[in-house]
Amino acid sequence: MTVATLNNCTETRPHHYVAEASDMGLPPGEWPTAIITYLGNRQPFVFERAEHDAEGELRAVHYNQQLGCVTLTVYND
Repeated sequence: MTVATLNNCTETRPHHYVAEASDMGLPPGEWPTAIITYLGNRQPFVFERAEHDAEGELRAVHYNQQLGCVTLTVYND
């Protein structure tokens, strides 16, 4: 189970958090459709979109919090 917390995420601007996939315990190549969290309104982060670099490699996955304004970007490390 993947959980986003202040221990594995960093707030880079108001209401926006970033994390490395390995810091969140995500296995290589596995991107959940939802991530449990205690941040913001405590509703899960849900998959928004994947971001790829110019060569087509996955760079990051973006999540939005249900019923809230908090976002999470998880970088593929």
